[in-house]
Order: sequence, then C-alpha cells, then structure tokens
Amino acid sequence: MGRLPEPVSRTFAWVLGAGTRPFHLINYPSDRGSARVVHGPRLIRWFDRTIDVLQGQLEAEPEDVMGRGMHMPVCWAPYFRHRLRLAEIYHDGTQHYDHHRQQLTLGQAS
Repeated sequence: MGRLPEPVSRTFAWVLGAGTRPFHLINYPSDRGSARVVHGPRLIRWFDRTIDVLQGQLEAEPEDVMGRGMHMPVCWAPYFRHRLRLAEIYHDGTQHYDHHRQQLTLGQAS
C-alpha cells in the first residue's frame, strides 16, 4: 500500500474500518472454537512458526520500505494512528501482545 496514491490507502482503511463490526461477529466465535482445536504444544508450534516467519520478513525488508506508510482504521487497535509506517505496523504485534498480557496479569509481569 505504501506505493499507492494516498486516496487508495485512505479508501482501503475506510473499507477495513467499515467491516469491523461484521469481522467481530465472525472472529469472536471462531476464536472460541479454534481454541478447542489449537492449544497446548500445537499452539506453541504455530506461534513459534509465525514469529519466525515475521522475523525473517522483517530482517529482509530494505530500510526504505520500512519508512513507507499507509492509512489504518484507528478503531482497530489502541496504538493505531491514521497513518502508520511499515516499521510501526510490525511493532504493533508486540504492543498488542503487551497490552493483553497486562490485562491478564494479576501480579507483576516477569
């Protein structure tokens, strides 16, 4: 999206934002169901494989690409702004994880 004209990026972000409610109506029950199928060691392998792929992609991205940006639906995540660079989009995953970890941690996170 970083190479496309600004109006395309803004329109795409609007479409994503407009689809938020239907997405949640489908995503919530599917996550509950998938937790019955993908858990324990299988979930850990899946998570590790996903992290490995993302790290490989991140390491392969040229510096100029990391500075490209696109518009994002700000209703999707507490850390989204109207426009994010690719580096910030990669970082969102760690922010998202930390956000939920703090929600679920009763004591001090180690």
